[in-house]
Amino acid sequence: MAASEVAAFLRHAERERGGTIGTRNCRLAAIRSFFHFMATRDPASIAQCVEILHIPIKRAPVSEPCYLDPAEVTAILAQPNRSTVEGMRDHALFSFLYNSGARIQEALDLCPQAIRFESPNCVRLTGKGRKERICPLWPETVCC
Repeated sequence: MAASEVAAFLRHAERERGGTIGTRNCRLAAIRSFFHFMATRDPASIAQCVEILHIPIKRAPVSEPCYLDPAEVTAILAQPNRSTVEGMRDHALFSFLYNSGARIQEALDLCPQAIRFESPNCVRLTGKGRKERICPLWPETVCC
């Protein structure tokens, strides 16, 4: 098998079969793994294996993150019925998540001692890898 055949297969997998760049790269990784193994077992095929091992992975375009605009955030914060206990809870949670940028797991792991209600208001969040960060809290988040 030549490198041109592998490249043709990868083009076919991506274009004609409708695969993503990630799927193409996954197929290439499997093919590379096999030819790396073959190069160690059959020294006569090393040149062919090296050609295939040098087929580059393809970079996918990185999309820009999308954010809610202020009107959308206001609409979300206005949804909970604040005349009920559940509505007050939901509004406080939405406000906290928006204010702090906390991941949902960070909010779930939060203990009362991590919130400072005295000035300056802040919260200590423990994120992935037990990394801690302190986020300031807006007055409207603290008093809701």
